Amino acid sequence: MASIEGRSEDSPADFAKQLYGGAPNAELRQELWEAVFQYDRALELTPLFDAFEARAAALYALGWRGEAIADYTRALDLRQDSLVYLERGQVFLEMNQYGAAEADFLRALELDLPDSDLRDAYVGLGDAHRNLGALEAAISDYSIAIRMDPDNWSPYYWRGVSLVGLQRFPAALDDFSRVIAQRPLGTSAAYYARGVLNWMNGQCELARDDLTVFGNLNFDKDLLARAPFYLEYLRGATRCDPPPEDVSILIEDL
Repeated sequence: MASIEGRSEDSPADFAKQLYGGAPNAELRQELWEAVFQYDRALELTPLFDAFEARAAALYALGWRGEAIADYTRALDLRQDSLVYLERGQVFLEMNQYGAAEADFLRALELDLPDSDLRDAYVGLGDAHRNLGALEAAISDYSIAIRMDPDNWSPYYWRGVSLVGLQRFPAALDDFSRVIAQRPLGTSAAYYARGVLNWMNGQCELARDDLTVFGNLNFDKDLLARAPFYLEYLRGATRCDPPPEDVSILIEDL
């Protein structure tokens, strides 16, 4: 996360965030726990905004999401901060608390979030709206994120999923194609989705090609269970018949 006025690049919060750049190994977990204990001692003396935020970040990295939410909330009681709302919203999103996530992302945007974090806020807001079933709102959120960073594949993908939910298949097909163009070897589910949509449009050769790539990439194991059946069906077809299931069922796991 970018620093903002009044928060240095080497603040406790930034230090904690650097530690959880990925799933922490044993050494990093030890460092995280040591950081948590240091913040515990500091907070016994004085309730400090930076200490609550940093401890929240460390607890989140250790997998203690509920405790991280509690510390983010204590930090916000001390100071209304756009980045903390963004961070707490992202944790709520991971906990499937989509209403709370939506409220936090909206509040982060109200508080003049730094430009470098706006895209993440709109993507998170889109994710919350999509999971709440507000697909039109989600599409609008992802579209804003795309305008801010047209080279990022993620909002194209999730906008495509939202468009499928509204049965706007041509626009969804275009979004999945954009994902593949930007990240040809890293987003296998986009090949699956585009293959299904091509199949639905009577483009069985294109569908076979996409499902073959999807199977070779072999990243999304839940979707992979379905792909061999569809690919076998397409390879054995003498004509390009419609999919055997409704397209919404074919893409329901995206």
